[in-house]
Amino acid sequence: MGDDEAMTIARRIKSSNLFMILIPISVALVVGGASVGIGYSVLAKSGGTGFDQETFYQSREALIKEVDECFSHADPKKELVSFCAPLDPNQVRLSIQDPSGSYFEFGAAQAVDATLLSQATDGAFISLSGRELYFTLYTSANVDYRIAFFCNDTALSYRNLKVLLIVATSVFLFGVILSIVLCDLFLSRSLFRRIEKPLNLLLEGAKQNEKGNFGYRIPYDGDDEFSPIIAEYNAMSEKTAASIQSLKDDERSREILVSGLAHDIKSPLTAIRGSAEGILDGVAATPLLKKKYLETIRDKAIEIDGLLGQMSVVTSPKDRETPLVSAAGSIDQFMDENREFYLRSGLSLEKEGHLDFSLPMGERSFARVLSNLAGNSLKYKTAKEGHLVFELFAEGDRYGLRAYDDGPGVKEDELPLLFDAFYRGDASRSHPENGSGLGLAIVKKIVEDAGGAVSAKKGPLGGLEIDMSFPKGAGQ
Repeated sequence: MGDDEAMTIARRIKSSNLFMILIPISVALVVGGASVGIGYSVLAKSGGTGFDQETFYQSREALIKEVDECFSHADPKKELVSFCAPLDPNQVRLSIQDPSGSYFEFGAAQAVDATLLSQATDGAFISLSGRELYFTLYTSANVDYRIAFFCNDTALSYRNLKVLLIVATSVFLFGVILSIVLCDLFLSRSLFRRIEKPLNLLLEGAKQNEKGNFGYRIPYDGDDEFSPIIAEYNAMSEKTAASIQSLKDDERSREILVSGLAHDIKSPLTAIRGSAEGILDGVAATPLLKKKYLETIRDKAIEIDGLLGQMSVVTSPKDRETPLVSAAGSIDQFMDENREFYLRSGLSLEKEGHLDFSLPMGERSFARVLSNLAGNSLKYKTAKEGHLVFELFAEGDRYGLRAYDDGPGVKEDELPLLFDAFYRGDASRSHPENGSGLGLAIVKKIVEDAGGAVSAKKGPLGGLEIDMSFPKGAGQ
């Protein structure tokens, strides 16, 4: 990732503010330098600045005063040289004549000078062909001097120089203002593009969600303030998609479960109807036969009641019952209430150990777990007399219940499939008369809804062992 991509928006704003200062200053220096350079070039080509007519005329008294000052010294010529030193000899000429001839000369004579002198009178100010002359008579120490002061009326006079300075200043200010505007437009646009891209990506993500594409991920490899926002969006999209898929899976599972239960209810209903019709039609002619038919009706009604109970579990949300207070007490109660029934059916219920703790599930839910475990062991026992043991345990950071029997067990590769709805494994588990195949699936749902985990393995009695565990602190 390049430095430009890695720059955060805050850093870009700071950089933009810095450039907003540096760029106009740089432009101002360039424009100012260019203006000075152009002015200097013009001055150099024109030979410097001279006096225009107005300035030259206004300065005549000052010039005479300076000359008078020079003649007041012991060496007037030396002072005159110093006086003329700042002047441009190509633009200005000072000629002083005494009775004997030339007394002092400064500057280059031009062809028009002789004409100007021929027209000069004391105190005259004459202009001809871009050349000005100020002529005066001057007396010092009883010596008469003729002072002629020539000056070019240059195109770049002081007045014109002022105009040039005004123009240069205007150009300078215009350049500064233009640089600020252009800099602001460029930096603002650049910054906006950096902000616009992730905003458009977020907008596209919202549109995808609106269309139902909740698993949509925003492709963004920037490293700025938008990165955590887009990362959170992608994480939220993944969670939402997973939740929706989970809801769909749960709904599909419930549909399958309800469909299977409805199918399984038909069998006991058919038996009840047949037994009832047999009694009404007089088929059960003896008291013993009537009793047998009535017992069939009773047993099938109990079976239907159990199926309806299972349906209420698989179609209802998570258990909202009051958490169980005593696991050991609930096991004892279940065994006391159902021991005789299971003994008549050939299954002995036992409890190992003396542990006791609360579980994070309601009493009815826990009773359903125990009933389904016992029913599953009863359905698939092979011996005339089977045994099912309930054992509470607390190991490491988990606690829970394990139930194991001396039944035929399950192959190792089929253990993870036991908790799938309607799974019966081998041929002995595939007969409809052995039940709906929902017992362990419902156990898993109840345990997982309570925050626990369920697993299956070979038990110490050689049969199947079902372990249900919860993290310590969950219900204890």
